[in-house]
Amino acid sequence: MTYQLYRGKILVASPKLDTDEHFAQSVVFIYEEKNEQIYGLVLNKPSSLKVSQVLQVQKTPIKPEPGVIDIQQKLYKGGPVAEETVVLLHSNEWSSQTTHQIPHGLAISSDRVMLEKVAVGNLPKDYKMIAGVSTWHPRQLAMEIHHKSWLTIENPPPHLFFSKDGKAGWMDCVKLAGHEAVDSFF
Repeated sequence: MTYQLYRGKILVASPKLDTDEHFAQSVVFIYEEKNEQIYGLVLNKPSSLKVSQVLQVQKTPIKPEPGVIDIQQKLYKGGPVAEETVVLLHSNEWSSQTTHQIPHGLAISSDRVMLEKVAVGNLPKDYKMIAGVSTWHPRQLAMEIHHKSWLTIENPPPHLFFSKDGKAGWMDCVKLAGHEAVDSFF
């Protein structure tokens, strides 16, 4: 049985992870805990690929309608597991065939219909397309947090999910995690 200790929290990589190619300066949203597995998405690491390229490399390519999606929109690196899997982290007013509701008024979808909807401009209010996920066994993550590899944000503000990129996004989250830690003493 998995206890929901981390679901909905944000993990912020501490400097201890600076040599880790996948998690150095990462901000990870833990969206699910089940079957002795914890699932998260790195939120602040854009890849070199664009969303429009992802649509075109499907088994049956999906051609986006002209002007519907920003051709410069980034695909993000969600983690080192299942990197070929594309998911859409999005606001929960929108859905597709496999949409799963997650904490903070968000949802996650991953199916061809989702990609087809994006290609024609049927989009959620807020979203981020992500390839790959991050996973941990509960004891593994507990040990990493105990050894101070991760800071945590218990109550992430909505803007963290869709507007924070790169080192600047990581620095903002380090500050927020520090404020939460100090506030917990008072």
